Amino acid sequence: MISLRKRWIVAALALDVAAWMLPGLARADMAGTLVECRQVTQPATLTTCASSQDPLTRGNAVIDNEGNLDVVLVGAGAAQIYTAFFHSIDGNEVQLANLNTGPNGNGSKSKYTEFGFGKRGAGYIVLRRMGDTGDQYVTSLFVESPGSNTTRASFHVQLNGCGEVNDPAALSGCGSDAFKGGFVDVRSDTGDVTVQVKGAEVGATYDVELRSPAGGSPLSLGTVGPTDSKGDAQSTSSTVPMSTIAAGTIVLSRNSADQAYGGFGVTQRPPKRPATGAGLVRCIDVNFPATLSDSNAVCGTDPLTSGSATLSQGGKLTVSVIGAAPSTTYEVFFRPIDSDGTSDSDTSLALTTGSSGNGRASGTVATSGDIGAGNFVVKNDGSDEFLTGFSIK
Repeated sequence: MISLRKRWIVAALALDVAAWMLPGLARADMAGTLVECRQVTQPATLTTCASSQDPLTRGNAVIDNEGNLDVVLVGAGAAQIYTAFFHSIDGNEVQLANLNTGPNGNGSKSKYTEFGFGKRGAGYIVLRRMGDTGDQYVTSLFVESPGSNTTRASFHVQLNGCGEVNDPAALSGCGSDAFKGGFVDVRSDTGDVTVQVKGAEVGATYDVELRSPAGGSPLSLGTVGPTDSKGDAQSTSSTVPMSTIAAGTIVLSRNSADQAYGGFGVTQRPPKRPATGAGLVRCIDVNFPATLSDSNAVCGTDPLTSGSATLSQGGKLTVSVIGAAPSTTYEVFFRPIDSDGTSDSDTSLALTTGSSGNGRASGTVATSGDIGAGNFVVKNDGSDEFLTGFSIK
């Protein structure tokens, strides 16, 4: 059996985690709990909320340092389509992926390299129901209520120098301080704030705040500094009170100018994703957990020495057979995991063997966003000859 699940990271269906901590995976540069837009009260209530607010039990949104996007909703609007946007501090937006929920309002979306290498943004993520103009959900700086039995994902953003922000556009009015990087992290269970700056001005102290798109007084998160001889500093403080639900953009300022913003930065090129592959076995040979003689599939009797079906992460399927029937044209179908063989999908891929029964063909059978699970089936004149599977010698 072969899975077409296009997923690049062990991600946020397990929402009850503090941060992206698994070794070997891309680091989360921007992570926040999704909340209903109207739940936000700090630093100010939002004025961009949809007039009709969908429910939400919990949710999470992440952009990692490879530019990958992951969004999860639990208990949102049933059977809805939501579109994610990155909302910049200057009011501009970048439209991201769509997410579909099921009958229980649950849904997830992973988008490989949503942002290209070198892209840097300052802001937060919003989700809108398709067809609406108002926001349903926003990523938030969320601190649990006292005595809460649940743990939400912590708020985390990368710090980018104001002059480095380039997506969706460069920002104006930036301060002139040097700035190489850093982060702001707010624990959802305690409200503890950790701020780190690297390569900033030597001997500088920065005011740290969350600035609302609705204006008004910002939410102060304390200060960081003075920086050392390398321009580095780190501070940890218990700044954010319990039961806080805030949304906006992290800002580091000094000398009456914005020097750095919280958001994401694609600083690492993603590794090449491995192809998904499986060997081909003869339909008539299958005996585990039972033979296919009683299924709706009609097995053919063509020979096969070996074969494979490999699906690249770009959706290109390559099928190879060795020792099949000579001078024969085979057609390739995809059989969903819940199918009895009567609803096969024609991939439009065909391969013709030579005089030795060897053949190979490739073509695009899936596109970005497709997620499937099942078998590739190689047929001859309507009979199932070969299927993706395994053979234990």
